[in-house]
Amino acid sequence: MVANHDVPPFFGWWEHDDLRLKKQYQLLDEQQTSVANVQRETERDKLCRWLSLHGVRGIDLKSEAALVYPALIKVLAQSPAKMLTLQLDDLDCQRLPVNIPGTDKEYPNWRRQLTQTSTEIIAKSQMLIRDAVTSRNL
Repeated sequence: MVANHDVPPFFGWWEHDDLRLKKQYQLLDEQQTSVANVQRETERDKLCRWLSLHGVRGIDLKSEAALVYPALIKVLAQSPAKMLTLQLDDLDCQRLPVNIPGTDKEYPNWRRQLTQTSTEIIAKSQMLIRDAVTSRNL
């Protein structure tokens, strides 16, 4: 699993949207935001290097999330893990979290909706899902 309801969707994480949101809601001050952005860049760099170690080429810190996410899923699908889950939020390319832990009044938790129906999201993601299933069966 790349994400869950208590962390930002991958697309928002990759673009630091969650950090900007936390600053906007005054959950992080300027200095904390700066530190968090540096940490995030380090995490993103580690992810790029990890993907490269697993044979993925052409992914770097300038890559769009739409390119990084399928590469990540493919590598995870090839892992020995017994289960791989894909979150509808990520398949829908969501950027905002459904929940920010520790907030109850600051952020409208549990109110964000998907931009498409689950049927549409799965249909749009069919190739990614097929590739993940095929990778798991190698």
